[in-house]
Amino acid sequence: SAVWRAALYNVVFLGLTGLVFALFPRAIAGIFTADPVVLDYASASLRIIVRCTSLWLMIVDMRMA
Repeated sequence: SAVWRAALYNVVFLGLTGLVFALFPRAIAGIFTADPVVLDYASASLRIIVRCTSLWLMIVDMRMA
């Protein structure tokens, strides 16, 4: 059905976006600042956000199953 197809597109899009954020956090943060201290904090923050979001999505997915 259309709902499952939309859910699949959502999972693929968010998975790829998360992968990009996990692999290139410093480059993404570098778009917004050149300050090395800020880049360090921003990169660490993006890594934490990706891990927490992935964990949260797994928990939600298990509850929905």
